[in-house]
Amino acid sequence: MRAERFPQGDRRRPEGACAALPELAAPNKRRTGAAYERRAAEYLQHAGMRVVCMNYRTRYGEIDIVAEDGGTLVFTEVKYKRSGASGAALEMVDRRKQAQIVRVARQYLYEHRVPEDRPVRFDCVGVTGSELVYVRDAFGA
Repeated sequence: MRAERFPQGDRRRPEGACAALPELAAPNKRRTGAAYERRAAEYLQHAGMRVVCMNYRTRYGEIDIVAEDGGTLVFTEVKYKRSGASGAALEMVDRRKQAQIVRVARQYLYEHRVPEDRPVRFDCVGVTGSELVYVRDAFGA
């Protein structure tokens, strides 16, 4: 996929495009999320996966990380919570969120002409405070 450039300061991105990792400056929700997505991507790479795309967006939603684990395409959702006082970060990936991730994944597979027989997996990374929890094959399609 070829990268498209937009004028500096223009945050638009074509549908279906992957985002580059943003520089982290003043803390806000988006930058905080990007920092933990970067941490999760580094974790996946350290575990032997190859990160293919970050922040894949469509009108159906977004997938935080698309990676390859051997011949398997892995769609990974990253959730962060400052503390576990009201539950762990992974608890936020409910059935509705899972269905949304599956819809976006189907769009990715279609747009990138991924063969139908290629294995696909859905993983989650939850960060609560400073603790990172990785769940392989967190849910099915």
